[in-house]
Amino acid sequence: MVRTGFLLHELDKLPGYHGNDGYYKYCVLFQPKNTQLNNAVLVHRPFTNLQKAKGKEGVLDQHEKHVYHKYAVCDYKTAKESSVNPEHHVDAMLSNEWKELYKKNLEILKSVIDAIVFCGKQNITLRGRRDDRSSSNSNTGNFLSILNLLATHDPVLKCHHESGKRENQINISESFIDFVNLDRTTGEAIADAILKSLTDNGYTYQNLRGQGYDGASAMSSSRTGINGRIMQVAPYAIYSHCQSHLLNLSIASSCKLPAVQNMIGSLNGVFLFFSNSPKCQSLFEKVLDQSDDYKGNEKKLLSLCKTRWVERHDCFNTFHELYIPTVTTLEVIFSPHEFTDIIGNEDWSWDSDTRTKARGLFSTMKSFEFVTAFYATKQTLYAIRPIAVKLQRSDLDCYEAYNMVDSTISEIKDLRDSLDTKFSQWFAESSKLTEAVGGSVARPHTAQRQIHRSNAPAQTTEEYFRINLAAPLVDHLLSEMDTRFNHESRTAATLFEVIPKLILENHDLKNLAEKLLYWENDLPSPLSLTDELNHWKKSFFYSGPVADKSYRMYKAVQSRHLPQHL
Repeated sequence: MVRTGFLLHELDKLPGYHGNDGYYKYCVLFQPKNTQLNNAVLVHRPFTNLQKAKGKEGVLDQHEKHVYHKYAVCDYKTAKESSVNPEHHVDAMLSNEWKELYKKNLEILKSVIDAIVFCGKQNITLRGRRDDRSSSNSNTGNFLSILNLLATHDPVLKCHHESGKRENQINISESFIDFVNLDRTTGEAIADAILKSLTDNGYTYQNLRGQGYDGASAMSSSRTGINGRIMQVAPYAIYSHCQSHLLNLSIASSCKLPAVQNMIGSLNGVFLFFSNSPKCQSLFEKVLDQSDDYKGNEKKLLSLCKTRWVERHDCFNTFHELYIPTVTTLEVIFSPHEFTDIIGNEDWSWDSDTRTKARGLFSTMKSFEFVTAFYATKQTLYAIRPIAVKLQRSDLDCYEAYNMVDSTISEIKDLRDSLDTKFSQWFAESSKLTEAVGGSVARPHTAQRQIHRSNAPAQTTEEYFRINLAAPLVDHLLSEMDTRFNHESRTAATLFEVIPKLILENHDLKNLAEKLLYWENDLPSPLSLTDELNHWKKSFFYSGPVADKSYRMYKAVQSRHLPQHL
């Protein structure tokens, strides 16, 4: 009989098979966790029939093929190595590693805190001017600039700073290949030009593993577009639509509501009125300087960017901040005699066309329908802004991006569920702003048959705008986000399931292996994929914090000396 109470250095003295009562010592010592194997021969009960021991169908040979036996042998070797060389034990290595990491991070944290405290004492901002902090050519702000300066005299901080820059860019390179003049812009012509260019430059297009274009049919169509034609010769070149572009399309489509479209058109008209006239802008700044209520730093309205909706949200914020001074300036232009306290004895004469435009824009900005559409759109798109900013980053992890998309969709759903309460707050703020510029809170005139705006019946003004404006806007945005970012359209999302954090939660690795066999030709050992996934998962059971981003898996593979294709 194999004894279970013994020291690790006695393992070699125990036979794998002993007398007429046979046990495998590895499987006895490191028994499988599967409760269905509680009565397994050679593990929980002895093997006694020697006639069935050897041969192709022999019990011993069959037992050695079981996965739990292979795991037990691996665990035995690991335990033996840890006993002979305790300094190589995972716990010991992790303990020392964590101590060094703690010491290093403490030094880095002190520098970070010093930079923050310095900015606070000097009353200067932390942030920079760009959304994308990965560019070394942009002004990244006071905080990061101070850290960069400290890093020049602090080796630990410098190493941390440089490794952070490299972490997200591991194994990724981007190179310009060719510039091709196109006689035609059909999907077939562009696809042929791409494949010819790749061949001429020495690339094998069968090795393509991805394509990225916008959503135009000539580009994205799986039948006649570039996407479909290239996949006919390179079946693994999976098409992926730019996620930031998808977000812009979702927002643009949801803003086709007539009231919202009219508001955006008027907003752009106000911007152009001041932007195209230095004289109007000069008067605007004079009004701001003499305003006792305005305490902000903005002096100009922002344009509505046609491609980046994060810029549009900045426009909404600036416009909201400057709303009352803007209305005041428009009124000064067409009624200067009523504002001698602002213009004094200066000659601010205007031509009739400018006065007429100013009066029209003034009337629009006093309209409660315009104010409500503006405020409701601004608040609805507020949930989109964080992801709109982050999707512009060049170093964004794909898995992280999809998680942010899901989080944003969930936030919009929460907004829709609580819209009655939320819109009451929006309505109150819109009413306050309208009254501040001399307008009146009222719903527009409704006709029995209306084609240019929503006309659902309502008992109150608040109910009218909630039903005809806010609810359709949020519903349309949610529908667009759900449709464009559905899980079926997520390119190669199966690969995310091998991220350590996710694979630890996966209880069906066989199914995962079957899905990953889509890339069978890229795998060095497709038949052993399930075993490798099991090995990969098991290596994280007791390893402490695990990687939760796709780009961090590279280091995890290196640290465990695992095959690079895992």
